[in-house]
Amino acid sequence: MLDGVLYRRSFQATDAPDHVRRCHSCLRQASIFHQPLHKMVSMLCPIPFYQWGVNIVGDLQRTAGSKRYDIVAVDYFTKWVEPKPLPKYRSHDKLRVLSTTNDQVEVMNRVIIKGVKKRLQQDRGDWDQELPTVLWSFRKTRNMITGETPFILVYRSDALLPVEIHVNTARLKYHDELDNE
Repeated sequence: MLDGVLYRRSFQATDAPDHVRRCHSCLRQASIFHQPLHKMVSMLCPIPFYQWGVNIVGDLQRTAGSKRYDIVAVDYFTKWVEPKPLPKYRSHDKLRVLSTTNDQVEVMNRVIIKGVKKRLQQDRGDWDQELPTVLWSFRKTRNMITGETPFILVYRSDALLPVEIHVNTARLKYHDELDNE
């Protein structure tokens, strides 16, 4: 939509950037792309749960359980995320935690915060109650780097959705409990 008019033509490569600059909703909803400041270095971690990145997110809105901070741990191999809401933390704990962080944990912090904001329609203080839902959706989303979901990398099987229990899917139809490992 441009100046209140919906266009049904495809933009040429030269027109598209100009259109996006003029489209207010495009600017407000688009993600910000960042280039790394330094050359990216591959981290070799071939064993699940061997190496974790840890960071603290806070000072968040106080929850009913007086939680204001969220400590987030990310496994480097599987991209499995484990958050833990906390009521407080001490400054010397912060220094110890920050020494183990990297950009992967920062990205996960943004993913969690963005997911919680999408789940909360208004400014309520129950963000800690939304963490399991946000994590479930992340754990079921295929990672571009690994090509698999974190759930598959951890459990070697795709997650069984609650709706699949009541619907006779092929997965349940061919399941044999005796041959199950």
